[in-house]
Amino acid sequence: MSNIRKHLTYSNVMVTVLAFIVLGGTAWAVAKNSVGSKQIKAGAVKTADIKDQAITAAKVQDGSLGVADLAPGVIPAEDTATVRSASATVPLECTETNAGPNLYFVNCNGRATVTAQCESGEHATGGGYLTPPADSTPPISNASVGDSRPEPASGTPDAWTITAFGNGSNTGTTPGVVRPSDPEVTVYAVCSR
Repeated sequence: MSNIRKHLTYSNVMVTVLAFIVLGGTAWAVAKNSVGSKQIKAGAVKTADIKDQAITAAKVQDGSLGVADLAPGVIPAEDTATVRSASATVPLECTETNAGPNLYFVNCNGRATVTAQCESGEHATGGGYLTPPADSTPPISNASVGDSRPEPASGTPDAWTITAFGNGSNTGTTPGVVRPSDPEVTVYAVCSR
């Protein structure tokens, strides 16, 4: 051992250490799945770092892509949708009652089925409706929808249909109280070819 110490100098030790580094190199090992979101700096992953075909539809957030983000021809031009509409009034039938001296009431109810039809060669892929805002001053009338559906109910629908219910009221001090107006409803059909 003393023989080795005689030849042990700073330069001999440094040459030996450098020989190990040069010949052996340095190695870093990263355990599988040890790098996660916390270890990745924001904006560090670039497009070039992502393998081709690595991002699938399941990894894309719903509603995050627009037509401009899709390749030409992905949505064929013939698959465009058109909104068709139809408006109608709900006819009210009114009854006037006398609730006492100088107090008369008019109560009204009605029902209507309204359909928005697609054009020939189109089919309905959806639909909806619009009812008027409720009156705030008498005479009061409004409408509600109890049923909104594709038509026909079975097979390929080519229209959208609603069943609308109207009601209204008014008061007065003499017979012949002013009747509320019939409310108007609009139905929409989303039609595609």
